[in-house]
Amino acid sequence: MSRRGTGVTAVALAVLFNGALAAEPSRAQSQIVDGLDFHYGVVPAQLLRRYPGENPERKMHGGPNDTSHIVLALFDAVTGERITSARARAIVTPLGGAATSRRLEPMTIAGAASFGNFFRLSGPDTYRIRFEVDRPGQPRTSAEFEYRMPAR
Repeated sequence: MSRRGTGVTAVALAVLFNGALAAEPSRAQSQIVDGLDFHYGVVPAQLLRRYPGENPERKMHGGPNDTSHIVLALFDAVTGERITSARARAIVTPLGGAATSRRLEPMTIAGAASFGNFFRLSGPDTYRIRFEVDRPGQPRTSAEFEYRMPAR
């Protein structure tokens, strides 16, 4: 399996904690911008709350303190190599609402490095998720996605 395939698998695992999908995306969950391949997923925080208190997933980013966990994996679009030396931020905006911006912290899922943090996404609503990535010696690269939370 290619390096990119392994990374996509890691994001898929993040999105599929215990086999449960967080929501149906309204658009693709990957995008290539300026040679950077963005892959993201959204996991309900309630799935992380099920883990015992000492479990590393339960302790990520200070614990599941919001409704959803956003995970981002980054790759060089040409070589497929995973990007780990970056600073990432997500800006989440519900349509017609105020934006929330948070740093995405480095994390490891299934042995693969990714970035993530918790955000309040309450459905049903459509959100704009904008990722901004800063890499050493490179200009800032941004990718924007539309994400739809289903009614629960």
